[in-house]
Amino acid sequence: MPKTLIEHIKTAIRACYENPFKVSLSVLLASIALCALLLFAIPEEDHLRWGLGYLAVWAMLLSPVAVFVSARHSEWRVMARVCSAFFFLAVWGGCILLTAIGGDILLPPTYFCDDGDYLVRQQYDGFFNPPVIAVYKREGLLEHRVSKLRMANADSIKVYEQWDAIVVYSSGLKNADPWGDSWGSPERAIYPLTDNGAFVRHRREVKALARKLRVHAIDLEYE
Repeated sequence: MPKTLIEHIKTAIRACYENPFKVSLSVLLASIALCALLLFAIPEEDHLRWGLGYLAVWAMLLSPVAVFVSARHSEWRVMARVCSAFFFLAVWGGCILLTAIGGDILLPPTYFCDDGDYLVRQQYDGFFNPPVIAVYKREGLLEHRVSKLRMANADSIKVYEQWDAIVVYSSGLKNADPWGDSWGSPERAIYPLTDNGAFVRHRREVKALARKLRVHAIDLEYE
């Protein structure tokens, strides 16, 4: 490890001991700026890989506590403590409210399975609706959502990108809508990977695949 890097680390640690208020305040402001950037730069249905976005959120949630504690030796301690306490209550209240209505704010959504660049996670579709699953594609630092399927879980998937199809396997796949059809979804089925229409254009290949795998092609079985 280069000596200069070690010296930078020691300098940062020394700064935390010498002026913890400035360090914690800097972390708070940086996390607010980063969360605002992520909010406006990344579509709502997408998120950063490896939980990086949630690290920024937790930094914003916890840094007000550090500011409140470290402000005791600052000349701005009264204002700093009042503002940090108000900010702490506001952001935690907002995050709890968003989580209650189905937002993935504090923790990443449940991971089920993947196939290559594609993976399946749980997603809440409103406060009164049961969870569904969403299919994401890894693209650089992002997980980009390509589709949302109204089912509760998935054990494994197989993606046929050339036909815009995804085969979903589950030991207990059920329709996610309790007020919907009583038959539920099949345990193995082929669904459109995206909504660009390529799945229907490749109906012949998809039907042949369905016969080979002995599964249902959901959007084609009544054609």
